[in-house]
This record gives sequence, C-alpha cells and structure tokens, in this order.
Amino acid sequence: MASSGGRAPNVLPSRYMQMHQSMNLRDLVPPNSAQVEDSHLLAAATTGTIIEYEAPGQCPFCLSGKAPGQTATPHDCRVEFYDGSVGITVISWRCPSCKYRVMVDGRENGLVFASPYTAYTETFLLELAVILSRNGCSLRSSLDLRVVFRDLSAPFKYQPDCGRLRSLTTLGRGIIVYLQLAIKGLPAHVSTCSSCVGTDGRIDVICFDGLQLGYKVRYKKPFIRTSVRTSAIPMASLHTHVVTDSAVAKALGSVLNASPHKAIASSKTITTINAIRGWAMAVSVLLGDVPGADVAVLAGEEQHGMKSKSTNRAWDPAKDGGVRFEITHFLRTVSCRQLVARSLCVDITAA
Repeated sequence: MASSGGRAPNVLPSRYMQMHQSMNLRDLVPPNSAQVEDSHLLAAATTGTIIEYEAPGQCPFCLSGKAPGQTATPHDCRVEFYDGSVGITVISWRCPSCKYRVMVDGRENGLVFASPYTAYTETFLLELAVILSRNGCSLRSSLDLRVVFRDLSAPFKYQPDCGRLRSLTTLGRGIIVYLQLAIKGLPAHVSTCSSCVGTDGRIDVICFDGLQLGYKVRYKKPFIRTSVRTSAIPMASLHTHVVTDSAVAKALGSVLNASPHKAIASSKTITTINAIRGWAMAVSVLLGDVPGADVAVLAGEEQHGMKSKSTNRAWDPAKDGGVRFEITHFLRTVSCRQLVARSLCVDITAA
C-alpha cells in the first residue's frame, strides 16, 4: 500500500538519472597498479587493441546483485593519458533495486571516471594538478599545450583513433573529481591547519582581500590587530614616473593620445606660467635644445622631484621637467617630431 508521501515504504530512491563517477578515495601518490595499468593503456594505444573492464558484482549503494537472467551491457569509453587517448570497453548493468548504473570504479586500475564514457589516468591527473599549482597557469593553456604536443607526437606513436581528446569542460570535471577523491582520503592532520583551526572547529585566523565575510555568530572570535607605524616616504609616487613634472606629462599626453578626436575641454589647455613652461619643455624633448645654447644656463639649480616645493625652476627638460633620458630617446626615435612639436606650439600660441 502506498504511503501518504506518494512512495511506497521501504522503497529506495531511484538513481536512474545519476551519472556514474568514481567514488572510492584515491591515494595522494598513485600506487604501482596505476603505473602498470598506464603501461597497458599505452600498449593498447600503440597496437590498437581494446581493453575490457568488467562490472562489479553488487551495487555500491544498496549492495544488491544482478537479477536472475539480467545481462550486462557493454559500451565504449575513452581513457585519456598525458599525450593521447585510447578507447576501451566498459561493462555495466542496472541495479534492480535503485536503478543505478553499476560499473567499474577504477581505483584498482588507476583510472578516474568523470562520466560513463570518459576516464583519465591517475598519473595524468596528478601531473596536471602539480603543473597547475606550481606554474599558476590556467587549465585552458595547459590543454592547448597538450593538444599541440599531441598533434606533433601522437601520429608517430599511436593509432589514428588515439588522437581524439575531450573538451576543456570535461577535463575540468575530471580533475575536480580526482582532487576531491584525493583530498578526502588525506588524514585530518595533513589537510587541517592545527595553528589556525582550534579543536572545536573555530577559525583563529581569517585572511581576506577587502570583501566582507559572513559566518555564523557562534564561530566569531575576536581579532588582535597589530599596527606598525612607519614614516612617510617623501614624493614616492613621483620617482616611479618617467616624467615627474605634471605639466610636461600633460603636454606629452595631449599629443600621444590615440583617439582620433581631441577631447573638448571646458577651458584653455594652458592657463598658468608653469603650464607654458611644461609645453615648452615638451617641445625641447622632441626637437632638442636651441643650437648654440648653453645647457647649463637653461637648467635650474636642483633636480625636479627631489623636494615637495620647486623654486627657481628653469627650462631644461631633464633637470627641471624630470624627463628621463630613455623616454626622450624613444620619442625622438619613433615619433614624427616636427609634426608633434607643431601641435604643441599651436597650443602655446593659442594661450
């Protein structure tokens, strides 16, 4: 008799739509059996043979066996390793109680099944995880390098069918399944920090990047903030620029703008004497000094940017404008100096 909930009592939930994935925990380092199975898959990819994997005798959830007269169903599956893939045959059957697709888990064979039709070797997933953690590269770039390496090497070592690789999404799902199985299998003292997490599970130290953190009130713990006062660095932001004077930088920036239309300002570009000095020094940066002029006469007493207040300034771009020699050499080499200087002179006359 059916219960009021719409399901008969003592009836297991249906797992017909549940996708098969590897569930048994994995060692942090693949065992010798995984290395042996790796060699068997490489030999199969070289010779074109098909390896067959039998299904276990009972369901991993309800521990039921096959029904009398029930036959197993073979289907194709693709196993990927470090520079190729190979096709295998996997035997599966439906559990008569929970309707789950029963097939090999892959732990004894060194395989990680991301789906019933895609599997990866543990050695390949371990190597890929180490590369991602050490180099900090993305999974897409690693996949692109693998595809290029496969295209260059696989045709000379394996059968043509071994060149087929799964998509980036499938590879990402496979490595996530492997990492979950490997991390769950680690001892607690290896995967848990004894200094930051107490015996009761409360967090002692929380690191964040400015975003607000929300957690339950019973996990709250007061923080001890340590402040170290340091003296200010004078004019620190100016020493990192290639042009320390703001007027010279504004003049050069007005002619180096990549936009085809000049921005319409609410007032004139040059409004002060310092701005005229900046535009004049920008012209000197492009065209050089006047022939026969003494550079020492044009330069001021002190290098610009060394003090907060600049007095007794002159007209030398390097000393009074803070223009580095490298940027001066670059602009005189790559730009059309006469045309750019003419634009600056037009702004000076318009002031």
